[in-house]
Amino acid sequence: MADSDRPSDPRESFAPVAEKYLTSAAHAKPDELLALVQRIEPVGGVVLDVGTGAGHTAFAFSPRVDRVIAYDMTQEMLDIVARVSRERGLGNIEKRLGRAEELPFEDGSIDGVVTRLAAHHFEDVGAFVSEVGRVLRRDGWFLVVDTVGPRVAGFRNSLIILNASAIRAMGTI
Repeated sequence: MADSDRPSDPRESFAPVAEKYLTSAAHAKPDELLALVQRIEPVGGVVLDVGTGAGHTAFAFSPRVDRVIAYDMTQEMLDIVARVSRERGLGNIEKRLGRAEELPFEDGSIDGVVTRLAAHHFEDVGAFVSEVGRVLRRDGWFLVVDTVGPRVAGFRNSLIILNASAIRAMGTI
């Protein structure tokens, strides 16, 4: 599809296919999700899952933390998260609608931020990283898992773990 054929608002692309993200083999990888959670080893606290999609990452972190905020710009995705959370008895997942570049949370109020297979959809990754630095508590963690782009053969995944002070030191990209 040519860039000129793509909807200007990404929600127009995701809303009609939201349900497919729940069963997508690329997104529903239990072993990969478990490895992410084990890498961080969170105990309690609040985790923000930005670009949650159908909620796979939020569901993986839910048993280990006090609260997960599943954050996405597409209401249809959040509706799926709400339904599956109920079905699985995950009562600590809160759903919030919004853009990655404008996180509606207090400064230093989040223990960890994760985004998995979503950052390539963000309009301004630099603004997103700045917002993460703002909302993370002083000793918080930030986890990014994403494809590196279409120019890289094989679409390798990258994994970056940074602490909040490193993010603040980076400023914007």
